[in-house]
Amino acid sequence: MAMLSCLMIERVIVVTKPTRLEELLRRHSRGQLEFVLTRRGESLAEYEEEDVRSRAALDRVLGGVPRGLPREVITRDLVPRYLFRQNDLVVTIGPDGLVVNVAKYLDSQPILAVNPDPARIDGTLARFSPMAALSDVIAAAVHGTCDTDALSLARATTSDGQTLL
Repeated sequence: MAMLSCLMIERVIVVTKPTRLEELLRRHSRGQLEFVLTRRGESLAEYEEEDVRSRAALDRVLGGVPRGLPREVITRDLVPRYLFRQNDLVVTIGPDGLVVNVAKYLDSQPILAVNPDPARIDGTLARFSPMAALSDVIAAAVHGTCDTDALSLARATTSDGQTLL
């Protein structure tokens, strides 16, 4: 673990991904969705509970951002076009796949990975539960006093010894 040395966080960017309910409601009305799920032996309630947990995690993360610190919430589909700044703290709320997808668009900005539903989603990279003391973790990151792990997505070495991470 390394310390965030002298990195002053100037902005918090929260990246979310649509819940299964949100994705389904983009294609179907609530009535259609309920009919289809019932025919499959599924319940809309499970999708609604997942959606509620995801929204609660977002509220908890936003509540943990220190007052006066700019924050922005974006969805996964905007990440490739988003202009991240050097001193951003990026907070992902979702499974490990979201963390990896976001990381490939960052240079050296720290990521705080929040698992919105630890009971249902295994989180190797998304280690933080929304019930954790997120305000303390975010404050430590903002002040540069938190422990971090440096992770590489991949390492490739060419025949002449050059390495690309």
